[in-house]
Amino acid sequence: MTTHQLIMPEIGASVPRSGNRFSRWLGRRIMSGGGWHFAGRVPDIAKCVMIVAHHTSNWDFPAGVGAKWALGLHAHFLGKASLFRFPLGIFMSWLGGIPVDRSRGAPVVTAAVEKMRELSAMWLVIAPEGTRSAVTRWKTGFHRIAREARVPILPVAMDWHSREIRLFDLFDPGPDLEADMARIRALYDGIVPRRAAGVDA
Repeated sequence: MTTHQLIMPEIGASVPRSGNRFSRWLGRRIMSGGGWHFAGRVPDIAKCVMIVAHHTSNWDFPAGVGAKWALGLHAHFLGKASLFRFPLGIFMSWLGGIPVDRSRGAPVVTAAVEKMRELSAMWLVIAPEGTRSAVTRWKTGFHRIAREARVPILPVAMDWHSREIRLFDLFDPGPDLEADMARIRALYDGIVPRRAAGVDA
């Protein structure tokens, strides 16, 4: 795919940052080489729960990492504990991964909320489907984490048809879970995941 000039959104002083000039250059090369571009504004806040959808392919991860490096964003994500075994675990932790051992019934939401309260700045990235398979309902853990940690939700879409990383406006979660979930899901109407885009998954 032909490389194009990548226009970067402005990053405010409150946003947690990581990386260096080389990693940002590499991320931008990954994005421009893949035909990706950004749409929307990066909110100037220290904490949020960022949900990224739709997640249908393993290729979503490197595309997301490219965007993270390009922005110089220090973001955390939850991952299966098995992914954090040596030697892969070193890389996963460096990326901002937080291991979750689901086999022991670990209270994932509680652990995530405690981590967000502990740190002065934290962007937690979650794939709301919780799986790469097609689902009719999203998991609601991200809503609970945002509510209990008292931080906003930043919905982000990965559209494989337009190759667009789209950042929507911040969403403040309220007490009506079903209404909030319906409003958030509606943002993703028309967003094309990798499988539906006719790209080998």
